[in-house]
Amino acid sequence: MLIEKSGKKDTVSIGSKNPTNAYLYIRRDHRPKVELTSTSMSYQTSKKLIDLRDKTVLKFENENVERLVLKTKTGRFVLEKSGDTWQITSPIRKSADKSEVEKLLNKVKNARVNKFVVEKAVDLQKYGLRKPSFVFTVYLKPNQARKTLFIGKKTPGGDYYAKDDSRDPIMSISKDVPEGLQPTLFDLRNKKILTFKRADLAGIKLIYKDTTIVCEKDTSNKWVIAYPESAKAKSWKISSLLAGLENLKAAEFLGESKQAFRKAGFRRPELIVHLYDKDKNLVESLYIGRSYDAKKNYVTNRKKKEVFGVSSDDLKTIEISLNELKTN
Repeated sequence: MLIEKSGKKDTVSIGSKNPTNAYLYIRRDHRPKVELTSTSMSYQTSKKLIDLRDKTVLKFENENVERLVLKTKTGRFVLEKSGDTWQITSPIRKSADKSEVEKLLNKVKNARVNKFVVEKAVDLQKYGLRKPSFVFTVYLKPNQARKTLFIGKKTPGGDYYAKDDSRDPIMSISKDVPEGLQPTLFDLRNKKILTFKRADLAGIKLIYKDTTIVCEKDTSNKWVIAYPESAKAKSWKISSLLAGLENLKAAEFLGESKQAFRKAGFRRPELIVHLYDKDKNLVESLYIGRSYDAKKNYVTNRKKKEVFGVSSDDLKTIEISLNELKTN
């Protein structure tokens, strides 16, 4: 092993382990004496070339990504970051699920090369990289620098051939990477029905077909029932109700047409929930329409622009009665 330090070179010869197998015999060229050193040197010096190479598949930092373009077997998707949120801009314009976008970014960012197949390919078609099945492109701030990963055919061993557009080598990567880059449009969409901050709320109105319940925060910031009678409210029931509203997610996106809204039964909903701030401004609303498929309900929010399908089980903590809210 050749060592260079401060311009000076030295050669170290590495021998076998000592009788106790705890140390290695070594000798330096400029010292005739045989010495002992840690057996870890044997591990360090027996590394192959691939062990020493940077095995990052595509180098970028998530926080610098402003745009993601993903072409897969399931379609082509364009996502753009605005502040702390992500938007789908193609094939439709809708809010994106931030956690799903980050999952895609992490799948490629954390990917590692299993093998460098060739240093420079003459025929990309051989590896399925002339017209790749997967193209993952990120645009980075501040100057929209582009980073692209192409993923082609399967290797004989079950990996996939891949190539960083900015580098020559063809590499093989785990099948987990392309398998994790096949989202559907549903996967990518933000499925949260309502948007509000619990700390901003000071009023809740539940409007059923036959009764209305109003809850408000009193001067000590505790929830009380204000209508149809004055009573103390179970704080844990209010917390459960708000958690149910916060966590309510679409199981289906059912459209924006007038026909979709008529079918949902919002003209006479099963329940309307209005949320207000301390100044009695309307913050958010949930409209629960008729049930369908035995286990789902049509719902929409304050904007009334789209009909969602949700699991009926997810509405159980929201559809609560006056007696369930009152303290004994």
